[in-house]
Amino acid sequence: MMSLFAFSASPFSKMKFAAYLLGLAAIAGLSFNPLGPHAAKPVVMEQDGAAAPGTEFELLRFGQPSDEVLDSLEGVGIPWFLRRAGVTGEIGARYPGQSAPGQIVITLMWDGKTVGRYIERVQPIDEDRTRVYLAFEPTDMALVRRLAAPVDTTLDPLSLLRVTGAEHIRCSMDNDEFRVSVLKPDAPGFKLDAIFRAIKEQPNRDSDIFPLDSADGDGAAIRKAYRDEATRAGAAASKL
Repeated sequence: MMSLFAFSASPFSKMKFAAYLLGLAAIAGLSFNPLGPHAAKPVVMEQDGAAAPGTEFELLRFGQPSDEVLDSLEGVGIPWFLRRAGVTGEIGARYPGQSAPGQIVITLMWDGKTVGRYIERVQPIDEDRTRVYLAFEPTDMALVRRLAAPVDTTLDPLSLLRVTGAEHIRCSMDNDEFRVSVLKPDAPGFKLDAIFRAIKEQPNRDSDIFPLDSADGDGAAIRKAYRDEATRAGAAASKL
């Protein structure tokens, strides 16, 4: 006959059951906690003239000078699911970006047809920090919907291309993994992902005065040393 205390004598089953309950409680708590992490809201900006309707941009920040960020963006390309479907991105316009806003326009082509365009605006915050605004403007909504259809997401097709474009830039520039949680921003997984990333001390760049990480800080220190040396050299700075 099985002992009444047989369950308590089995530490594996007891621990597994407790972990299961704790996991459910954590997910439930995060799902209903209004103070938990939330997906960033897009920024509405005018595009192609003051009379044009507002366009939604995703805002990213990086601890690098704007000209370096602009140079890096050309090699980033387009999100994985677009490339997998056979979409190509053609860079058709670029503006300088040194100490001033810069911009890259990438036209998406699929089977000889224009799907739309990515607009990547680069704006310096200071000498060591940069904002990147990314928008997607459709040309053919039927093609946009066809490209978005195979993706498991809660986002509408336009938001999907904008959000995945921004995440593709972020993970490429940070040498990080693509966060699939951005595909379902209201799911508990997004909140858990944000918490785990905070525990791992991932870059937190939710304001213009974010601290530089060690690698970006080293680059900023080198640039400052060159600027200080140029200031001391005065007219001879061009020879340094």
